[in-house]
Amino acid sequence: MTLRGRLTAAFLVVVLGPVLLGAFFVASIVTAVDRSRSTERLAVAASTVRTSVDALCQQLRATADAVALTADPAGAAAQLVGRGLAAAVQITDVTGRVTYASPDAPSTPWRDCAGPTPASAGPVRALAARVDLRDRAGVPLGTVTAAQLVDPAFVARLAAVTGVAVTLLDGGASAARVTHTTESREVRDAVLAAASTVDSERVTETSEGRYVRRIGPSSGQPLPLVLSVPSERPPGLHATLAGVVVLAGLLAVLTAWRLARVTTRPLVELAGAVDRVAHGDLTARVPVRSRDEVGRLAAAFNRMTRETGSYVAALTSSRDQLRGHLAVLGDTLASTHDLQRILRVILHSAIAATGARAGAVLLVEAGGVLVAQCSEGLDGRWPEGDADGPQELRVPVGVGVVGAVAATGEPQRGRVEPTEAPTGEPRCHTYVAVPFATPAGGATATPGGPAGPLGGVGAAPGPADEAGAPAAALGVLALYDRLGADEFDDDDLVTLRTFAGHAAVAVDNVRVHEEAQRLSLTDPLTGLWNYRYLRESIRREVERASRFGRMLSVLALDLDRFKDVNDTYGHAAGDTVLAEFARRVRGEIREVDLAFRQGGEEFVLLLPETDARGAAIVAERLGAAVRETPIAVEAYAGPIVVTVSVGIAVYPDHGSNGREVLEAADDALYAAKAAGRDTYRVAEVCPDVPTQEIPVPAGAVSPPDGLPRAGRPVQVAREPGGHARSEPAVGVPESSPAGSAQAGPDLADDPTDTAADAARAGPDAAPPGSGGGASSGPHPPRQSRGR
Repeated sequence: MTLRGRLTAAFLVVVLGPVLLGAFFVASIVTAVDRSRSTERLAVAASTVRTSVDALCQQLRATADAVALTADPAGAAAQLVGRGLAAAVQITDVTGRVTYASPDAPSTPWRDCAGPTPASAGPVRALAARVDLRDRAGVPLGTVTAAQLVDPAFVARLAAVTGVAVTLLDGGASAARVTHTTESREVRDAVLAAASTVDSERVTETSEGRYVRRIGPSSGQPLPLVLSVPSERPPGLHATLAGVVVLAGLLAVLTAWRLARVTTRPLVELAGAVDRVAHGDLTARVPVRSRDEVGRLAAAFNRMTRETGSYVAALTSSRDQLRGHLAVLGDTLASTHDLQRILRVILHSAIAATGARAGAVLLVEAGGVLVAQCSEGLDGRWPEGDADGPQELRVPVGVGVVGAVAATGEPQRGRVEPTEAPTGEPRCHTYVAVPFATPAGGATATPGGPAGPLGGVGAAPGPADEAGAPAAALGVLALYDRLGADEFDDDDLVTLRTFAGHAAVAVDNVRVHEEAQRLSLTDPLTGLWNYRYLRESIRREVERASRFGRMLSVLALDLDRFKDVNDTYGHAAGDTVLAEFARRVRGEIREVDLAFRQGGEEFVLLLPETDARGAAIVAERLGAAVRETPIAVEAYAGPIVVTVSVGIAVYPDHGSNGREVLEAADDALYAAKAAGRDTYRVAEVCPDVPTQEIPVPAGAVSPPDGLPRAGRPVQVAREPGGHARSEPAVGVPESSPAGSAQAGPDLADDPTDTAADAARAGPDAAPPGSGGGASSGPHPPRQSRGR
């Protein structure tokens, strides 16, 4: 027998056998299930009918008892009938004579709920419950009977409650006559005929496909009822199944013949191609001659060999391509100076490349502590009792996994045992951590320089010193819990090293940028702001003073006979004097004040919200600080005594813009020099110009005594000659001369403007009153000694 014949015979046996068995099984199961479900429905309906009739009988007994227990039975009967608890109540004496009957009572006889049902009972008109009527001594007085009408509405209610058709028979045992029914006329006769053949509560089936059950009369259920439900079996089921079997047989023969014909030919071709692939020829292909299973098998084989060849070729270059893409990513990330953004991109890319669930980038800060700069996926990974996690991830160097990586400079990967105690790091099952250090030739932070986004990272050596020792780590890139619960492998470690290298380049670039920015705005000798930043700052401070009606004092300082210091002691000693003078200046001003080295031995101070009197106090303090303590210079026997001359100008009294106020302060400085040096002079008020008297807030000009005013505003007017006179507002007493030398509220009155000015002031300028870094330049914060 050929392969085609064997395939055909096998297919017919395999297909037609189960089809025939399935058809017989389906027909049997459908019939059995239909009868079982219908029988169950009829049983539930019968139970519901008994329950409903029993509940009605209990209600009638309760009504009769209520009438029997009252002193006025007739009145109670009328009241209970009115409430709908019974359709009628009848009271008889011991002789059987009716002493009371409700109006419109149903016709008798009534079917007793508890009594036996007579064999030749007539139609059921009402259900009744009877109780004995006795006096207090227990002597029978008669009976009380409560009845409920049995009508078509009562039968309809039973049908609605049970969900089946209900028929009330006329008589106890015969099913020939019907009193009330909910059956349709088409099936009524068939249902009654089937019910007449049943002598108990068994279930029978009619020719129309309805299942019938007869219940009652019996004890507790005196009504002769017939229940029926329609069959749920589809009509013509057997004919349909026979047609399906015949059609399946024809289709099976045709399909078997076609399948055997199409299958034998490609199988030989497929076997030959498999042999070629087994010998390493991945170019082998099988012709696809059809779209059936064998054709799909051939197409799948061709696709498998093609994808396998492509995958083998891709494996040889995928890692090089990945590293190339990472190098391009590193170049792109290194082109910006937004460190937080760079680190977030690096962390996100590392997580995507390795399949990690969470990770963090930590940098070493002052004090040897690793602080997370950015993290992802760490929610819910903190130790028990700290479900929300700390405010930031902080790990001391040398403690835990990332601390050990930062301390040793060696990457680590592995699995965390559940018994290991937490070290302040997130909980995880697997981890990989790689350190990163300053790249070769990278710049290092200058001690004492401004603290930028690196948060105080100190000077770090290159990746290796002359002896080849590893460079101090700038931070650690850590990933946790790889997808699939597998441990991180060596390939992930290599990939993470690449990302760590990009992080090191980004950190180094930011440090170089911050150092360049700091050098462009500060004087390298004194650490004060330079002349370039002076021009920007005085413009900004004048705009602020003008906007809020405040004053701005400008002090021009010059060391007296500083050329003699250079000529006598040398330029090195002169540099020492300038640096020490700058240090003392910083100690005498507030955090909100700005100090600049204009050039040589000339300096400038900007004192926001300070009038001429306050500026004079500062000038006196500066002069005393320089004069009373000579400056000691190494390599010389005695200290060098220097003094300073100060010129004071106030905006807007001495100029309408920053240039004019600075020139007025410079003129006042020359006046102080001409007055003998080691003193200060206040610039003269601007010459008189034609003006109109306009009341303005007192904060715009200095009061005549140079003291600030507090409380409600005062009216100020210009007197001839350009001098200002101030008059308190009506009802407001003039301020005492003793007061603060600094006028107006704190600069924090407008936080929006302060924040904007702080942003224009450069990365190293702290906002007024912030306490974070001295505003006279990038030097450590100092405690203000006030005015």
